[in-house]
Amino acid sequence: DPVNQRGEDSENRIKELKNDFGARQMPCADFNANALYFDICSLSYNLFALMRQILPLEFANKRAKYVRNRL
Repeated sequence: DPVNQRGEDSENRIKELKNDFGARQMPCADFNANALYFDICSLSYNLFALMRQILPLEFANKRAKYVRNRL
């Protein structure tokens, strides 16, 4: 059912960004510092997404925690 699946990929990406790359909680009270922190988390996620393309197929759809523990 396409209605139940809408946004599923986006929700999973956001969950992975929050849980695996530290974007769940911002570290400071300062907005600009938190914005920089979130940018670094997002950059890390995007670099991992690129790296996932060159990893063996075993890791193609795995989360960062899994890949980190296996490597």
